[in-house]
Amino acid sequence: MAIEFKIGDRVIYRDIGERLLIGTISDVTKDENGEPTGYVVRLDDERILGCIPDEIAHLDLDRLQVKFA
Repeated sequence: MAIEFKIGDRVIYRDIGERLLIGTISDVTKDENGEPTGYVVRLDDERILGCIPDEIAHLDLDRLQVKFA
């Protein structure tokens, strides 16, 4: 089961170069059943990133669930 995020959540993403990128969820895309299919993340450096739920994790320590191997 994928973790659900909401607009305003602080998240962390690991890019192809293995750098950790930090940002905030700014939009959520959902399927016809209302299940999240993707997220738009505004990175702290102002770049915009589209990603699927399994590519990000909560940054807040009390919600952090790292899925990186």
